[in-house]
Amino acid sequence: MSFIKFVSPSDYIKDETPISAIRIAKQRQFYTDKLAFEKRAGRVFNYDEIIKTARPGEYLVHVIALGCDEVFGPNRNGDAFSADTCRKFHSTFKKYARWFREHDHDDPEHSYGYVKASAFNEHEGRIELIVALNATKEAAARNKGLVAEKEIDLLESGKDIAVSMACKVAYDQCSGCGNRARSRAEYCTVSMCKYGGLKENIGRAFEDGHILRAFNPEPKFFDISYVARPADRIAYSIGVIKTSSVNWLYPLPSASEVRKQLDTLATLAYLEQNHESDVKTASSLSSSAFRIKEAAQAVKYMDIPEAVDALTKVGILLPVEDFLLLFDTYTDEQITKIGRAVRTNMGDIFNSLIYQDDVLDLVSHNFFYPRNPGYVQREVQGQLEKVAYERSLVLLRPSNTNVKFATYNSVERNNDPRIREIAETYALYQVASLSEWGNNRELALRNTVVLNRTL
Repeated sequence: MSFIKFVSPSDYIKDETPISAIRIAKQRQFYTDKLAFEKRAGRVFNYDEIIKTARPGEYLVHVIALGCDEVFGPNRNGDAFSADTCRKFHSTFKKYARWFREHDHDDPEHSYGYVKASAFNEHEGRIELIVALNATKEAAARNKGLVAEKEIDLLESGKDIAVSMACKVAYDQCSGCGNRARSRAEYCTVSMCKYGGLKENIGRAFEDGHILRAFNPEPKFFDISYVARPADRIAYSIGVIKTSSVNWLYPLPSASEVRKQLDTLATLAYLEQNHESDVKTASSLSSSAFRIKEAAQAVKYMDIPEAVDALTKVGILLPVEDFLLLFDTYTDEQITKIGRAVRTNMGDIFNSLIYQDDVLDLVSHNFFYPRNPGYVQREVQGQLEKVAYERSLVLLRPSNTNVKFATYNSVERNNDPRIREIAETYALYQVASLSEWGNNRELALRNTVVLNRTL
């Protein structure tokens, strides 16, 4: 799960319109358009450089997106973005954001433009953008979207248009107690927070002057929407969605990455049939001995492809129990029970996958494929390196645990189709991670097969 936060620029500005067309003077000697732009956006953008970037059929606009907490405080929903966050993450607008209507952002091809440039205005304490709207069919086709005729008609007629931003956050953090939450269900309450908790008191001002707010430390801004009618406060409130709803924020595996996965899967399938593991290795990888809960906890506030990348880089492959802990919301008791059931299906999982008719489609859409987050907190990186030194798949510690092998005939397979689906999903995670494995890859592949055989 993850948050989608909706933010209205009107929460941060009073005397300016949130969006303004960038005029390109026909008679350049008068520079009136340049002067108008510089008055509004000259502190962060260069007019001459911006208009040079305009491609045929693009209609450029300047957008005031949102303000930092230190200058403006939280917005009407109680959401806050620190100056440091705005400084570090304004570039996600350029990397991800497209122009939509009414936050219909499930398909990027339903967009009407994209962000050409972003900046944090240190003097004003706000994020500003240059957006290119598709003014012609040719521009829309080139930008893989639709023509923004409605927005352009309104701007050309001198009318203001209402806009709203959306960002994806893996978690937010209470300003009162520091609690991190991946959904509203994890919000702090009166028993945890001296200000009564975000669940009941978000946005409330207290006698000591503190406004209880939710900081959003690592936002990915991906949506600027034209809204036909300014929404009320409820419409801008926090929404909780499954990560898959904005899968397009991360690119699908490329052709070369698909080939890597198929090669990895073929090797794993071969090892399933031919590799004989010793009991010592199997004992170290059994469910009672090989748990890496600390690693799952360290990356649980990251998006799935980024979490896999962070784990892969330090040489950690999660056992199925910690995979469930990281990517779902089971209790410890459920994790143990489901994990054991899944392990009975793992002995031949790679041979099963490689012969499926849809195997190419599965690896082509493998959402677990590692993606570099670009920014990992030092604390998290330190935790992962420490855990990897102690619990890496290729640095096993001796264990005296007695084990069973899931491929033995004495082990009864759990035939629940839901369990089989989890097993296949877990195997796709393994394939994605191992496809980008660095050192000791051959040993990691062999040990993965052993890991899957043990109960």
